[in-house]
Amino acid sequence: MGAYGVGMALALVGTGLLLVRARGWVERWSTVRALTGRRTGGALTAVRALPLLTAGLVVAIGAGLTVRAVAGL
Repeated sequence: MGAYGVGMALALVGTGLLLVRARGWVERWSTVRALTGRRTGGALTAVRALPLLTAGLVVAIGAGLTVRAVAGL
């Protein structure tokens, strides 16, 4: 059980770090494209929305798990 928890924690931290790095890459790419006059295709807007979307997803999954746990009592 402990190994499962540690593995899950490492997977979540790794995914979070990957998203943080991806955000930086997309922001730099969008800034360069904006300075050169090219369209960004909404990439910067999508990247800025990622923290809110992922937080919402975590809350929704947590609420769903809580409801399942309470219903199973």
